[in-house]
Amino acid sequence: MEEVTRQPVLASENPIFIGDAREILRGMPAGSVQCCVTSPPYYGLRDYGVGPVVWGGERDCQHEWGAELPPHHPGQVEQSKWKNAEAAGKGQTAASGQFCSKCGAWRGNLGLEPTPELYCEHLVEIFQGVKRVLRDDGVVWLNLGNSYWGGKGASNYAFQSRRKSKSMEGDHHNIEAAMGGMRPQDGPHEVLKPKDLIGIPWRAAFALQADGWYLRSDVIWAKGVSGQKELAGQVADAMREQGCSHEQIEGAVGRLGLYVGNAMPESVRDRPSRGHENLFLLTKNKRYFYDKGAIAEVGDAKQRAHNIKCAKSYDNQDRIDGGQPGNVNNVGIHSRPGASGRNRRDVWTITTKPCAWEYCLNCDTLYEGKERNRIKKRDKQRVCPACGSTDHWVDHFAQFPPDLIEPCILAGTSEKGCCPECGKPWRRTKQRTNIVDESAKGSSFDQGRTGTRDGGDRTQPGPRFIKVQTGWEPSCDCGEWTRDGNGNQTKARPIPVPCVVLDLFAGAGTTGIVAVRQGREFVGIDLNPAYAAVALARVRRQQGRR
Repeated sequence: MEEVTRQPVLASENPIFIGDAREILRGMPAGSVQCCVTSPPYYGLRDYGVGPVVWGGERDCQHEWGAELPPHHPGQVEQSKWKNAEAAGKGQTAASGQFCSKCGAWRGNLGLEPTPELYCEHLVEIFQGVKRVLRDDGVVWLNLGNSYWGGKGASNYAFQSRRKSKSMEGDHHNIEAAMGGMRPQDGPHEVLKPKDLIGIPWRAAFALQADGWYLRSDVIWAKGVSGQKELAGQVADAMREQGCSHEQIEGAVGRLGLYVGNAMPESVRDRPSRGHENLFLLTKNKRYFYDKGAIAEVGDAKQRAHNIKCAKSYDNQDRIDGGQPGNVNNVGIHSRPGASGRNRRDVWTITTKPCAWEYCLNCDTLYEGKERNRIKKRDKQRVCPACGSTDHWVDHFAQFPPDLIEPCILAGTSEKGCCPECGKPWRRTKQRTNIVDESAKGSSFDQGRTGTRDGGDRTQPGPRFIKVQTGWEPSCDCGEWTRDGNGNQTKARPIPVPCVVLDLFAGAGTTGIVAVRQGREFVGIDLNPAYAAVALARVRRQQGRR
C-alpha cells in the first residue's frame, strides 16, 4: 500500500495553554481531539491559588458583587493528597465566591461553589466546549472524587494549623476555618443532611448525560481492597512455617494478586473508610472508537487449561431436555472466563503514587527521580541547587497516577494513529485461523442457538475459531487512486499521524507524559501558570525521550 505524507490535524510547539478552559476550548479547532482524560478540581477541596473567574450571568452586566460566601475548609473531603498540616491549611480553605446582585453571575473558582448543583452546572458548561473539540467518534474519561455534606466542624489538620502554622497569620479564611467557622456544607440544603454522602461524581455524570452525553461506563478506581490483607497474611504465615524466604513470600503474594492498596485511612467510626474514586467513560455518539484489544486482560494459563479440559459438547436435544450447567436464562450457557485477551472489567485496582518531582519557579528547573537528591535543606526549607532560592517551589497535591491514565489513552486512541485528512483513527485487522477455540465448546453458538426464541436456531452452527491480529487499516476512504505501469489501480493512503489527547485540567502534566510515552500528541490546559510551567517542562522532557 503506497502512503502519502500529510500534515498533522493539530500541531503546536507549546502543548500547554494557560487560561480559563472555556476560553481556550473556544479557540481550538472543532473535532480535533480524539480522547480527553481529565480530573477537574473536586468539590469543596481546595483553592489552587489563581484568581476567581466569572460564571453565568450576563456578559454586558456591570457586576455588583455581594459579600463573600462562607469558606470551605477540611473535614468533608479525602485527606490523602496532603503532605502536612500547613499545606492543608493553605490549600483546603477558600471562600465560596460571590454572586452578582444584578444578573446572578457567580465569581469564584471551580470546585468552590456554594452548592453541588452549581458545581455540576459549571462542569456541564465546560464540557460543552469539550464536546465541540472532540471528534464524533471520540471519548472522554472523567475522574471525580466524592465528598460529604456537613460534619463535626474543623478537622485535625485545621486545628494543627491553628496551633502551629505561621502561614495562617493574617489569613482570615484559614483562621475562620480553623476556629470552626460556618461553611456551605454545614448549612441547610433542600435534600442533603449533615453527614450525607453528596454523590458528586454521579450528580455530575447525570448532569452531563442530561446535556446530551452518552454515559457508557463507570469504572471504579480501587485504591484499596478490604479482605485481601488478611488472606495475604495467612499465605505469608504458611510459607514462613515452610521455611520460605522473604523474597519467595513476596513473590507468591504478588503472583496471587492479593492487592491491598494504599488508600488513605479516615478518622471515622460509623462507616467504612473510602478507598475508591469514579472514572466515567462519556461519548458524543453511540458509535465511537474504543480499542478493547489494547487493554485486554491477559488470560490465566491455568484457567484456560481448565476451560479446555471441562469444555463439553451437547446436542440440541440434550439442551432442550435438560439444558447445560450455568445460566438458565440462556438455556444453560456455561460461561468459562479465562481465555487470553478477555475484555477489561470495570474495577481497576491501582495504587496512588507520591509526587516524583520538584520544580523551582525562580529558575524554571525541574528535578525528577534521583535529581531530587541534589536538593538540600537549610532551616527546614528546600534550597534550589541551581539558583539558591528557598521560596519559589511549586507543589501539586492531586496528581493522576500514570497507571490510571494509560488504559484510558490506549483504549480511547489508536496505537497506529489517525488519518491526517479526516482524523479517523486506524483500526486493527484480524484474521480467522484454522485453530478451533476448544474452550468455546458447549456454548450456545456452537449448538446453533442463542436463546429459546424461534426454536433457538438463529445462528449458524459450528465451532469457534481463534482470530489473530494481522495489522492495521484505515477506517476512512481518504487517499488518491493511481495506476501503475500495467494499468492496475492502487490507492495511496495518507501516512497516519498521532491521535490527540486533551487534558483540560492538566496540573503537573501527568496525562501529557503518558500520552507522549504512548506516541500520542498532547494538548493541556491549566489556569495556574506555575502548574503549566511544571507540566510543560515534564512533557518536553518526555518528548526528548521518545
